[in-house]
Amino acid sequence: MRFDSAFMFIFSSRPGTRAAEMIDKFVPQEIIQERFDRLVQVQDRVSYERNTEEVGQTMEVLSEGPSRKRDDVATTRSRTGKLVHVAGSHPSGLFLDVVVTEAKPHYLVGSPV
Repeated sequence: MRFDSAFMFIFSSRPGTRAAEMIDKFVPQEIIQERFDRLVQVQDRVSYERNTEEVGQTMEVLSEGPSRKRDDVATTRSRTGKLVHVAGSHPSGLFLDVVVTEAKPHYLVGSPV
């Protein structure tokens, strides 16, 4: 599978659950971490490759308002849920067409058309 993105977490048992009683069946922590790190690297590569396919495309996005990190950039979402950073001030709830100019593993960058 080549997912656009994936939320991945290392399993941790919870007291009182059946899994908490299976501690002797757990893989050592260093192996768990190494496998998790490899999985994250693979998904980051796939996400970047999938996002790169969007560069040059025009898409409709919905503004969520100003970016939390930069006032001169709006946080928007594509119809497929991808995060797209768009230069300029675009109020929350506004639909706009953007051309994707850059791809990153976890988001796209776009310019209003």
